[in-house]
Amino acid sequence: MRNNEQNLTSRKYRKRGSRVAAAVLVATLMIGMGVFAAGHYFGILDFVGRVGRSIPESAAEQIVINPDMDQNQNNTIVDLQVREALCDSESIALVCELSAREKGKYLLVPEDALPEDNMSNWSVLSDQNAGEYAEEHKLTMINTGCIISNMEKLGIFEQSMDFRSVSDDVMDIFISCGVQSDVKNKKVEITATARPAGTEDAMRLSASMALQDMGTTKTIHYEAEDGLQKANSGEELFFKIQRADVIQTDLGTYVDIYFTDENMTPGGDSDNLEFRIVDSAGKTVDSYGGSGINADGDGYKTRIMLNKMNPGEELNIEAFDIDSGSRYGMFKFKKTDN
Repeated sequence: MRNNEQNLTSRKYRKRGSRVAAAVLVATLMIGMGVFAAGHYFGILDFVGRVGRSIPESAAEQIVINPDMDQNQNNTIVDLQVREALCDSESIALVCELSAREKGKYLLVPEDALPEDNMSNWSVLSDQNAGEYAEEHKLTMINTGCIISNMEKLGIFEQSMDFRSVSDDVMDIFISCGVQSDVKNKKVEITATARPAGTEDAMRLSASMALQDMGTTKTIHYEAEDGLQKANSGEELFFKIQRADVIQTDLGTYVDIYFTDENMTPGGDSDNLEFRIVDSAGKTVDSYGGSGINADGDGYKTRIMLNKMNPGEELNIEAFDIDSGSRYGMFKFKKTDN
């Protein structure tokens, strides 16, 4: 292992449900990291810092270490272990660890990594290309992945993966997603995959576990100010933001935006309309994720996931075009007593 390698590029992959239409822009981040000794792993708190997310100390105490899980027996070349789990009423975070059953034989890499990709993107083991490293150390390159498979039952519209190597044949995979269901005790089904590089023959390993939301949840309603919502240019808009709900949990702040959109095509395909939360000075409040866009009655709903914050009496929502970056305007919403 190289002890002097300090920078990693965060590799994130997103899995979406069939009703998700809006793309989420993911920044490439750099973070320092040391080499972990055998038996160690990267936990939830290690991963969240890579995407600018923070977890309050009180919520971090709710992280479950090595939760009980049921795993199907099969003939895959890897074992699956959930190292850490954390959930509230609105989100799930997991660290799943895949480890090769035969040591010294395989190089585990992210699910869409290519032989020409630099290993420093996900590992401190080397700054060589993955294919060169595997050949030099006489290892078989294996693409690995892990997702929550019962997305529809849990109300998951999008989930992301991030990867960090513990060793050649041990990969930690961070799964993060929002959930939209009223189930307090969540049965989470997980599917891990291992595929020899250059082939389509993926081996699958399934497991399930029960997660309990041990936190508190409070919803705050915001309504639009009176008057027609207009663009910065003064022209009438093709969309209207109807209202917003802010859900506060021990873990974070979630903003659900309800809107209509005349340009949205059947099935909810995106027309590049996006929203973000801004402060009173117009500065963007950093988001670490969202839910995409899904139908809601006669309109649509989208979710913005934020670090724990106090939105106050007014909530400012800015609408913009995700491709061009042009802003339609900033709209103020007032807290209601309902």
